Amino acid sequence: MKGAYGKMLRVDLSEMRAESFDVGADMWRRWLGGRGLGTRMLLDLTSAGMDPLSESAPLIFVASPLMGTLAPGVNKLAAVFKSPLTGTVFISLCGGHFGPTIRHAGWDGIVVTGKARSPTVLVIEDDRIELRDADTLWGKTTGEAALWIRNQWRGDDVQWALVGPAAERGVRFASIHSGRGREFGRGGAGLLMGSKLLKAIVAIGTGGPPVHDRTKVEKLAREAWARLAEDAKAQVRRRWGTLELVATINNLGFWPTRNYQEGYFPSGGKINANAYKNTVLAGHRSCHSCPIICGKIGRFRAPDGGEFELEGPEFESLSLLGPNIGLDDFHSIAHATRLCDELGMDTISMGNALGVIMEAAEKGLVPSELGADDVRFGNPESAYDLIRRCALAEDDLGKLLGLGPAGLAEELGHPELAMAVKGLGLPAYDPRGIKGLGLNYATAAEGASHMRGPTMGPEISSGKRLEERDKAKMTIECQVSMAVADSLGLCSTARVGMAPKYLAEFLEAVTGEKWTADELLDAGKRVITLERRFNVREGFTRADDTLPRRFLEEPMPDGPSKGSRIELESMLDEYYKLMEWDEQGIPRKNK
Repeated sequence: MKGAYGKMLRVDLSEMRAESFDVGADMWRRWLGGRGLGTRMLLDLTSAGMDPLSESAPLIFVASPLMGTLAPGVNKLAAVFKSPLTGTVFISLCGGHFGPTIRHAGWDGIVVTGKARSPTVLVIEDDRIELRDADTLWGKTTGEAALWIRNQWRGDDVQWALVGPAAERGVRFASIHSGRGREFGRGGAGLLMGSKLLKAIVAIGTGGPPVHDRTKVEKLAREAWARLAEDAKAQVRRRWGTLELVATINNLGFWPTRNYQEGYFPSGGKINANAYKNTVLAGHRSCHSCPIICGKIGRFRAPDGGEFELEGPEFESLSLLGPNIGLDDFHSIAHATRLCDELGMDTISMGNALGVIMEAAEKGLVPSELGADDVRFGNPESAYDLIRRCALAEDDLGKLLGLGPAGLAEELGHPELAMAVKGLGLPAYDPRGIKGLGLNYATAAEGASHMRGPTMGPEISSGKRLEERDKAKMTIECQVSMAVADSLGLCSTARVGMAPKYLAEFLEAVTGEKWTADELLDAGKRVITLERRFNVREGFTRADDTLPRRFLEEPMPDGPSKGSRIELESMLDEYYKLMEWDEQGIPRKNK
């Protein structure tokens, strides 16, 4: 099969050895690549109950046959691992240029196991693989480490994935920073990489993936770029970036405010897309092979009076480090985001943890010895201090924050304060105002991830976002669509011009094999079921497919979604039935 090189890189850091291997064409055909193939490999390489931070725990990066070709929007490399934050299978996706560069270097993916004796950098320059000492980089921020890489390998071709101090200090939601403003953000991929003493992966690629019919690929690419140029949704995202969501989500009353105690933020107009454009917008940035160009670069004031530039904050970061902790100005939110980026932490999980400690402090539930006297909603200096304390694990409160929102709330003796599912903090949508997304949070293998089944568009357009009826079918359709996109490395935003029928055409032109849209959708459903099998093996049950008590028992207090709460069990029953799982959510053996 063309498209795949038939060559993955296996790196054993304990032995300081690297070698190539092939998973076989049948695996690509059945699991597509990325998320699907990575999950299959994770299941095969691990046993039940494996410590996610053990030396044998694999960190798996997988591309797809389309990545590195002209297929627009295909730039999301999948990192697949057992999460040290949740204990579930986890898929963290990173756009930008790192994944395509791995492909241009001649590789379909990387599997990292073992633990180095000292801090190490993995260097991939086409077929040349080197493991270098990285003692001088240990403790450096992501920006400092990236500058060192740029100085070592001058030119625009070098790309990297690296960890910051948070990964070195044990923060459960440490991220992997890649290139300029891109991350493998959620689930603790950075902690796993840091636990192996792998500071960075550097990639330089000068080739291109094998393609069956290059002329056909070029023709399909021109057509796809034209579709994306004309599509109304793509045009909105191109103009405003992800902040185009602010006005819609806030005006419908399900924008997380003060640790999800409320769903409407009165100061939302100060931090919407129009305000960004008129006050801080300084430029635009795109990922590899994407015409949408949704990245927005802002210029902000730093607390010390200086200025800095940042791509973003994206909608999730803005929401969780903004309204969720009571902040309503771009400059404060951007600085909090920059701190998370430089120290190497997921902004969503950090925002969730801050929401927990701020609500707890407001209610007098934080022991005085933890040093939280100034902690409160709407205090940016307090937020900055807590972010730093968390990343550096320098005191007891910092270490508790590093457990993530669920672990923090548990240690405080008030688990009800954590807005998390399976240990993963919620993103920027209160499910009381969009109930199908609540079902997705409950059933997604990794917990509360909107990206595993983003029902927001169809639910809002249907006018039935506050209803439970028929949400299982909609949720599954969204989850299957994303399983296909994630396995092929397609950015969610680019799906508007790359429906399954078009992806099948690209796959046929690249691989030389016949594909259909139905085959892709069948594969997507298989991927979801495979992830479920992993979690069942690890002891997860129907009882874990739930939501925080706040959403099940406390009606939305005010705003356009006032009075709404979620009746989850009936939706779960329907979901399991449509997925052809049993009543407890366990996949049937013949499925």
